Amino acid sequence: MPVRLIAVDLDDTLLDPESKLRARTKDALRQAMVRGVRVVLASGRMPAAMRDFAEEIGANAPVIAYNGARTVDLATGESTGRSPVPQALAREAAHLAEELGAHVQAFRGDRYYFAHENEYSRRYAASISLRGQETGGLLSETFVGEADKLLVIHERENIVRWAELFRERFAGRLRCFTSRANYLEITHTDAAKEDALRALCQRLGVDLADAAAFGDGENDLGMVRLAGHGWVMANAKESVRRSAPRIAPSNAEDGVAQIVENWLQDGTIGGTDA
Repeated sequence: MPVRLIAVDLDDTLLDPESKLRARTKDALRQAMVRGVRVVLASGRMPAAMRDFAEEIGANAPVIAYNGARTVDLATGESTGRSPVPQALAREAAHLAEELGAHVQAFRGDRYYFAHENEYSRRYAASISLRGQETGGLLSETFVGEADKLLVIHERENIVRWAELFRERFAGRLRCFTSRANYLEITHTDAAKEDALRALCQRLGVDLADAAAFGDGENDLGMVRLAGHGWVMANAKESVRRSAPRIAPSNAEDGVAQIVENWLQDGTIGGTDA
């Protein structure tokens, strides 16, 4: 099967361990695009925190942001798909996080909000190079409007325990999953990278069998399994690797680039069937 579209997670997948986009990776994806492949960045990040990487690569397709809650054409700002969390439900989830003593953030569009700045908010801002906005009071009381995503941040051992609590409390109402050791992500039940990828492939006229997907987290598995060419990074945690159709070299080894380079050489990209 040829590869006509590549959907790829950012953190711990496309980006190296220092959250940088390496020259080898950029070159491989650019060569793929020259041969007609669409490159889709698919992340839990907000669109604004994906823009610099999309521009570095020259990505030629919309981005899947907020773990599938929003698909955005960065060139026009148009949202081609969105599944937000209603205000009441966002406030309820924030309230539980506050009761537990966690730091919680609510995201909408290219902005994110939290009650008061602290070490967690500062670390997060540094990781994406974008500052959030203080509401001046509990998020469960001050956040207004729909949320594309909520993010609960705390120490790893607490996030592991709290993830199960959130899943039980919001079963059937919200998707609650860990993306990093100290991150618990919360989205609408209809928001998933795989659903966003399916809709985007249909819009672009690409058969899912001709799509490739790379990821490292629980939130990537659906997308990886859906694509005809699905890969999980070697640096993913063991439970994710066990569920993977294929294992790519780690992000420290330019794993995505290695696979794409092989496809460029063997004709999977740019061959007679592409």
